[in-house]
Amino acid sequence: MSPKRSLLASAMAEIVERHAFFVRWYSAPSPDSAEFALSETAFDAEFVMVTPDGREHRRAQVIASLRGARGSADAGFRIDIEGIEPRWQDEDAILVSYVEAQLRDGRRTRRRSNAFFVQQASAPHGVAWRHLQETWM
Repeated sequence: MSPKRSLLASAMAEIVERHAFFVRWYSAPSPDSAEFALSETAFDAEFVMVTPDGREHRRAQVIASLRGARGSADAGFRIDIEGIEPRWQDEDAILVSYVEAQLRDGRRTRRRSNAFFVQQASAPHGVAWRHLQETWM
């Protein structure tokens, strides 16, 4: 993360880019494995995701699930990110909320997400996902 870039700007860039990667990974006929390796560095070693159905997944489970879903979506698959807002911040961590709208197999879904990021120089945008909580809307 550059010294001039705020934690919020870094988190926003990370959210947008990671979801753009998911679209490419799930829907591209031959997505880039090198890009997947880079994407893995966006998730902190202590990463935990709570899915909209309440299931908790650790980093290794999330990475394995992503890897196994390569090319699994139709060509019309989309993710739109709406309304990224900061909720809490200190010097090296930030909590943000946003809405993730998906179109998959002609079905639209929306979820409210709360993501906690920690500053991490090795992550693509200088912040790493530490915790993610998703709730169906």
